[in-house]
Amino acid sequence: MNQRCSSTLGRCAGSMLAGAVVLAAAVCLHAAPPPQIPGNDITDEDMQTLVPRDSVRKHAPAGARTSSTWLDLAVQTWNAPTIGEQMAQDARLVPMGMGGVFVPRMTEGVLEPDIEIVDTVGTLMARGEPGVRYALLPGIYYVMIGSGSHKQTMVRTVSVEEARTTPVVPDWGGLSIETVDENGMPIRGEFELICLDNNDPYGRGFGPDPDLGEKPRTWILKPGLYKIFSVGESFNTQRNFITVQLMPGQLSPVLLIERKADLRIQGGGVVSRTTEKRLAQNWKYGIDVGGGALFYATIDRSRGDTTVSTNSTTISLLLNAWLHYEKSRTEWNTSFRLNEGFSFIIDSVGLRDFTGSDDEPRLQSLYIWRILKWFGPYGRFELQTALFPKFERRTQEEKTQFFIVDRNGDSLTINTKTSLRSEPSLSPMDIGLGVGANADILDFRYISARARLGFGYSFKSIHDKYAPVPVLAVDSALYARNTSLIDGSVILSHVESVRTHEAGPEAALTTEIRVGRWGTTGAEITLFAPVAPTPRVDNLDIYLEAYVSWRITRSVSLDYRYDFTRETPVEKELQVNKSQHRIQLRYSFSSR
Repeated sequence: MNQRCSSTLGRCAGSMLAGAVVLAAAVCLHAAPPPQIPGNDITDEDMQTLVPRDSVRKHAPAGARTSSTWLDLAVQTWNAPTIGEQMAQDARLVPMGMGGVFVPRMTEGVLEPDIEIVDTVGTLMARGEPGVRYALLPGIYYVMIGSGSHKQTMVRTVSVEEARTTPVVPDWGGLSIETVDENGMPIRGEFELICLDNNDPYGRGFGPDPDLGEKPRTWILKPGLYKIFSVGESFNTQRNFITVQLMPGQLSPVLLIERKADLRIQGGGVVSRTTEKRLAQNWKYGIDVGGGALFYATIDRSRGDTTVSTNSTTISLLLNAWLHYEKSRTEWNTSFRLNEGFSFIIDSVGLRDFTGSDDEPRLQSLYIWRILKWFGPYGRFELQTALFPKFERRTQEEKTQFFIVDRNGDSLTINTKTSLRSEPSLSPMDIGLGVGANADILDFRYISARARLGFGYSFKSIHDKYAPVPVLAVDSALYARNTSLIDGSVILSHVESVRTHEAGPEAALTTEIRVGRWGTTGAEITLFAPVAPTPRVDNLDIYLEAYVSWRITRSVSLDYRYDFTRETPVEKELQVNKSQHRIQLRYSFSSR
């Protein structure tokens, strides 16, 4: 009995001791819980939400994608990575308790209009270029994006959730416009843009300045049909225009061909001007070669039994080559263009009448160091000349001759040749050098301003040239003495050789102001003050262009433009001093 009680008491004491140990351990555990890791666990589902599966990587192996959506196809037209890649490359972090909004870019963010994010009461919460993540508190926000005036922007509603980045699907279209002349050389052209779906104008645009290495700005617009036409034309003009259809999510690169003399549009369309191949790391190149040959024979049987046969040949060559280097913030572009065309005639006499139609070799090189996105120095070099001599031809009539009038116009020299060299090779020759810096001073929705400051050098040479002279410009007394000889002949005047070179500081300022939907105004002024070889800082060269465009009603607009040019080199033959005012009232109506 006593042994049985002792055994029972021992088992109870052991159980109580074990329970006390477990209770003490539990109390200790509950008294000092370990700190939790901040944030939420990221699951596969969360990853699919944070990084949208918009498309596979460009240049992905075959079979990487089993199906294509409209966005997959649209992204292939971009000059930027896919949405997922852009979000992965963005280094901005979202703080705890906040979410993010991401608006993708189609090209470079600095080339596209800034976006604005406002809350439900209209307070501006964020503003900047696309392609970066903007941190916001959870809630409902409105994203405003687009080119044009403030009232022409597109508005997208986004819901921001904590610890999530919400991408805005780009259902808008992108438009990039490069301007070239009739020979394909880049120029800083100008144009106007209007949406034909609602007859809504978006104002004036400019092509990139090739001397400064600018890239074409990207217009962000609503999908639809747009009309690009020459400045000053009516909205419903039937000449000097092209149209382009913008599709949702797609970037449309447009090449606009303009006449260099007056910037009238000659043609254009959606086409990329350069397609680059990778040469090595950070190096790309491209070569375009084209041309043709035309052979034709003319047989004249109108002179009795005599048969006159002439064989003509025309040969053309067009060469474009460019080399591009880009690494980090450094960029170097060099291009060479050769546009050659000539014709000659072979008959019983032999080879004769060698005539050149196009002769435009041009070399350009530009170096840019982008210290900041809005500021960077540059250096440029440009050479343009002619490789072959030029000839003037006269008709085969026996009475026609070459008349060479002297500078005073009171005497002449007769030349009976069928062709005469009017200009030697390597004339004219233009060489330009420049170093400086570009800066975006202001870049807001209502106003923008850019400035350029640098030092430039210019060399121009013309020698041994004969220029055609109209008959009316010949001295009356000289004409009276040689009426029978001058009629029907080719009259030339010898131009004295000119060689000039100047160097000095140069500056330019470009501004644009947008007033609501109805008005835009802008100006561009360029100054050049040579200091060598002849200083003329107090008599510098000035180029000024200012305009005001006001849309009075939906169908009526009023435009004013002022141009002023003053060039005062020592050589009087090269001096220019002129101004022009232009007021235009435009009206149009469309039933669309």
